[in-house]
Amino acid sequence: MICVSTQLSSRLILSHSFIDLIVVETMTSPSFVFCCVYVPPKCSDAYVHTTLQTLEALAQEHQNLIILGDFNSPDICWSSLNGSTPFSVALCDLVFKYNLEQLIDAPTHTQGNILDILVTNTENLVQNIVVKEEFPHLCSDHFFITFHTIVASNPSKQRKTRYFLNYNKTDFDSLNEYLLDVDFDTCFTSPSIDIVWHNLKCTILSAAALFTPKTKVNSHLHPKWFNSEIRHSLHIIHSLRRKVRSNSSPYLIGKLREKEASLSAMMLEAKTQFEKDLITDPTRHHRKLFGYLHHLTKSSQIPQQVYLNDLRANTPAERANLFNEYFHSVYLPK
Repeated sequence: MICVSTQLSSRLILSHSFIDLIVVETMTSPSFVFCCVYVPPKCSDAYVHTTLQTLEALAQEHQNLIILGDFNSPDICWSSLNGSTPFSVALCDLVFKYNLEQLIDAPTHTQGNILDILVTNTENLVQNIVVKEEFPHLCSDHFFITFHTIVASNPSKQRKTRYFLNYNKTDFDSLNEYLLDVDFDTCFTSPSIDIVWHNLKCTILSAAALFTPKTKVNSHLHPKWFNSEIRHSLHIIHSLRRKVRSNSSPYLIGKLREKEASLSAMMLEAKTQFEKDLITDPTRHHRKLFGYLHHLTKSSQIPQQVYLNDLRANTPAERANLFNEYFHSVYLPK
């Protein structure tokens, strides 16, 4: 079930009749597609096939996709994308094929397993994921999961700001004093070693964040020629690098090098084609050309000397005439 506030515009995309799956799209900027799924522990092959087929169709069609629900696949190692059952293997292959990210890294069940997952193809739009072992009025052997999505009024022009903890400037004396007063007994109340480790890790990391300054990192916008094909290839390389860190087999290393070489060629081709289109497209707007030149040179000024083949212009009048000659040469008669 997916509940949407009446203050938020949304539409129902799919409510499946055979499997427990529902898909809703929010009419925000950017829009989100939420897919809620339940896969029973022992379900038929037809149920599994329909589920995977539907998820694959969603991954192909939607950009800001968030898939969440109880998949009952405790055998999956999400850091290496490996599973032991046919369904788990197929699910891992789907995640890898479409460059998805599974963001839940803590147990979601009283037995210490990750059964409830959150999968997305736009990781930076999901933040503040919290798995709560105890939640008021919730009677279940599953834990409560909360997260936030980022909605921007104009995301294409918004510069994203990231922060990281600068441990070189941590106040370790204050941190030690703080940790001496922490009651660690609450971390060991669960019989599951995974939950104990998760609670202990969160306690220590939360304490470290109190005495460690944050450093801001401004991420740069993508170049004008950056396209969806390059983004797709980057995600594949990211996944391959993660797999190589877990299992540096000759096959994976060779595949990674092959994809990296293909990406370099793809980026060069995209950049060359973009610059060619800027020059040869008769319908182009001059501001796009000058904007791209400004992006490359980081300057809004026309150079003192301008060249066109063997011609050189120094004065403002000469530069203007040279520009006119160039533009006249590339415009095609109707």
